[in-house]
Amino acid sequence: MRSTSEPSSVLSPLFAVRGQVTHSDGRPLSGLTIQARACTFDGEAPLGDAITDQRGAFEIQVQPANGRPNFYLRVVDDDLNPIAVTRVFYKGTPLRPVDLRLNRCA
Repeated sequence: MRSTSEPSSVLSPLFAVRGQVTHSDGRPLSGLTIQARACTFDGEAPLGDAITDQRGAFEIQVQPANGRPNFYLRVVDDDLNPIAVTRVFYKGTPLRPVDLRLNRCA
């Protein structure tokens, strides 16, 4: 018997990017937007965003369309201007939390 249902698309497994944003003196920074961006041949593509909590902690659940992408994180101000940018994480790493320490905040 043949199936008449449409083939379903298969998504890559969900993974989480976690970390904390603090001031250079160690104080947690809350209310900041963290953006995860995939590095693509055409530039970049959004993977997800999060806002830091009172402890400066964030978690972004990423559901990539095809495997684990190369990506980076950036902290942006209220006008979406970058305040800080991380290095590129290859193939969906890191396995550990990403902690960002900022000297100043906009």
